[in-house]
Amino acid sequence: MDYLIWSLIAVSALAAELLTRAKIAIFFLPAAVLAMLPAYLTGALWMEIAVFLSASAVLIVIRIIFLRSGTPLSSGGLNVEDIVGSKCRVIEKIENIAGSGLVRCKGIDFAARALGDETFLVGDTVTAVAVEGARLVCKKN
Repeated sequence: MDYLIWSLIAVSALAAELLTRAKIAIFFLPAAVLAMLPAYLTGALWMEIAVFLSASAVLIVIRIIFLRSGTPLSSGGLNVEDIVGSKCRVIEKIENIAGSGLVRCKGIDFAARALGDETFLVGDTVTAVAVEGARLVCKKN
């Protein structure tokens, strides 16, 4: 019967992760699945909790190691020097007058503005020439 509770925890963790994308609840999904094994085999609650906590802790430590090493699991690790000079794809029309515009550069979305009075349409390829605050300044290729 305890395995049903662990199933509910696993489904809840998956739902929370899909709704928030915080990359926190996802660690509880495999831990809950692993906790189902002793629940099904022995029924010892202390063993189920120990397996759940141990698996969660190991997964979180692995995630921290990946964050510090700068692997693709990391959401950071991009410097201004990496962006300036890069080719970017316009994903929202760039209009300086309206103050709107988004580009995707190296897999990350940035607010953007044009270098001059140009307007760039969705799908255009532009080059990031500078960073002003949180916006990329772009010019046509």
